[in-house]
Amino acid sequence: MILRLAGRGLAARATGIKAVVVVGGGGTGVLVAGIVLILVLAVGLGDGAQISTTAPGSGGGCPVGAATCTGEAFDPGNIISDNEFYNTTAMTEPQIRDFIAQQGASCAGSNCLRSIRVDMADQPADAYCAAVTGGPGLDAAAVIARVSVACGVNPRVMLVTLQKESRLLNRTDPTPSAYAAAWGWHCPDTGPGGTANCDPTYAGLVNQAYGMAKQWARYRTDPTNTTIGSGKPPTSCST
Repeated sequence: MILRLAGRGLAARATGIKAVVVVGGGGTGVLVAGIVLILVLAVGLGDGAQISTTAPGSGGGCPVGAATCTGEAFDPGNIISDNEFYNTTAMTEPQIRDFIAQQGASCAGSNCLRSIRVDMADQPADAYCAAVTGGPGLDAAAVIARVSVACGVNPRVMLVTLQKESRLLNRTDPTPSAYAAAWGWHCPDTGPGGTANCDPTYAGLVNQAYGMAKQWARYRTDPTNTTIGSGKPPTSCST
């Protein structure tokens, strides 16, 4: 799996995450750099990874900066293709489960991402997502896999954003409240000092996962919809 940014290749583990995604805003270089740093340090791309400054087919090193070896300028607002962003086959449910288990190996307790179990209600098909079959006592991998397939979103995008927003992939001390803003869904930075001001209506692993996946499906159907958290996820989701 390869994560490429401005001509730099980061070869991750075979179970690693391939895509980086910018959520909200215009996608500034500072935001991109911050997300990449979070991924390298928190998701663990540097753990067992090989870092290279050589782009495929370039025959040499790439400068880390304004352009790639192909001469194409780096665009911080276009760091992943639509085809990859909406590639639902990037990871299977067992692969998602294995990845979560590996990243959270140091976490113990029922609130760990690899241990938490939630009830998920069935969701009917609509203009954005196919029908979702829920069930009792689902783990995080099952929830992510089901909403990813139903809403047509790459599960790696789901995992990257989960780590960026809440660090739940490798947190060793999560509490139930950590899942209130798991994907940052309906959590505008309007609190004191620019902190997250989350709407408790959308708290919980299921609400957060399904709401975020559906929002990205809205972007595909309605590209002019650029407001994170616009449109309400179904109220029948339970946690």
